[in-house]
Amino acid sequence: MNEFVPKTMNELAAALGLSRATVSYVLNNSWREHKIGEKTALRVQEYVKKVQFVPNRASLTLRGTISTDVAILTSPSIYDHQRRIFFDLLENIQNRNFRYVLLPINPKNLGQTVQELRQLKVKNIIVLTRSCRLDQEIWSRIISSLPDSRWLFYDAWDDSEKLIAEHPDTVTALEVNRDQAYRHWLKLLLKLKRKYFFSFESYCDMSQEEYKDQNCNIPVELPMPQEFYGSELFSCGEKMGKFLVEKFTGEPISVFISDDSVCAGVMKVLHQHHIRLPQDIALLSWDGLAESQYYTQPLTTIAFPHEELLATAMQWLTSTLNGKTIYFKTHLLRGSTMPLDENIPEQTIL
Repeated sequence: MNEFVPKTMNELAAALGLSRATVSYVLNNSWREHKIGEKTALRVQEYVKKVQFVPNRASLTLRGTISTDVAILTSPSIYDHQRRIFFDLLENIQNRNFRYVLLPINPKNLGQTVQELRQLKVKNIIVLTRSCRLDQEIWSRIISSLPDSRWLFYDAWDDSEKLIAEHPDTVTALEVNRDQAYRHWLKLLLKLKRKYFFSFESYCDMSQEEYKDQNCNIPVELPMPQEFYGSELFSCGEKMGKFLVEKFTGEPISVFISDDSVCAGVMKVLHQHHIRLPQDIALLSWDGLAESQYYTQPLTTIAFPHEELLATAMQWLTSTLNGKTIYFKTHLLRGSTMPLDENIPEQTIL
């Protein structure tokens, strides 16, 4: 009679008369940390070898059957230019025949993700930083727990130098300095000298003194009510559009919104109320999505430097580059929603 061969972790644990957690800790070689006895660990290891139990892709890595070249860490939900980053990265990694794994990450599953990365012995880890929404202290602890892996923080925070200083041998960051870029492009709007200037989610905290230094003596209002936040970007834009319709008294307004998809909703409402862009409302956005040029009218938007970041990420995968922050510049896609000085080139870079 053939001996029963467990096919799942639950079946393996039942066959051994142990809890699933105990068996998992032994297979992950973390039984000492969890104070599991050596005899128990040896019994699990011998039984696994006897029945040739293969629990998942991690065990294949441990057996040497496969290896993992790169892991991409991102949140379960991504949108706008983060979606383009994800699919462009994936396509390039596949084209170069790298073995890869995709892992979702959020505060509730950090331990599981770190455990899986350790099992897979991933050489290179690319983090879609903005989508994961974890602070640098948490990342620092994760990096310390995986000392044999290299890390690339793609579209990193504006202050990634601190993380680099803590892990100079394993971490590289690709960063767009949003605050600097926003300040530059917002000044273009301010030079229009319009009475009201609204900024939604700009991440740029310019003081009244800074506006005055630019000879922009206009009242500045930064309304960011809670109801403007939500997962439905287009409906969020419609709410912003209604707000602007209420504020519009006939005097021209300047508006900055840091999301092209939100702007689509804004533009829909403004056109329904026969408010003209840019004559009545000058609208500047952030993202540089290709589809933004096919809205009801082409959107003037700050373009994220996708191609440059992607090329650098591919170079990183095949090099030994570590321990530095690489900065990238934005450029302007000249649509028709913002009046611009003719001397400003279409591909103005900052």
